[in-house]
Amino acid sequence: MPQLEYEIRNDDEGGEPLISNGPENKFEFRYNTSQIWKRCYCYLMIENLRLYRIGGYAIFDLVTAFLGMYLLSPLLSWLFRQVKIDIPKQNWLFLTLPISILVHLLVNNKTLMAKNFLDLQGNFILKILILGLLVLGLRGIKITK
Repeated sequence: MPQLEYEIRNDDEGGEPLISNGPENKFEFRYNTSQIWKRCYCYLMIENLRLYRIGGYAIFDLVTAFLGMYLLSPLLSWLFRQVKIDIPKQNWLFLTLPISILVHLLVNNKTLMAKNFLDLQGNFILKILILGLLVLGLRGIKITK
């Protein structure tokens, strides 16, 4: 089996990273340093934002969940109106955390909040909060004809 040679070149001219097997089994990898630094900086910025916590839960994650639901609520309300279920837009905000716990459990991603909610020995404030949000979210739902 022939020895595989490789070459790493900096391609700051632009373009996508390229991995190719050139002539004579010469492996070539080109990268753009500005793209790599942008990706690393964005990742580090998000990780830095996730450092701020309330009770072990990242504020950034909670804010993005509520913001995402706020932005999706008109579309979700319209979709459910098509199947004759009227869900007000503000109810989607109440349902954000109960839905997120349910989805995380369905995809078998045990987050801290999902683990704490399922813990039978404690975290009663979280359980009361989630069940209260579920009741508030389900309270305004109407089935139309």
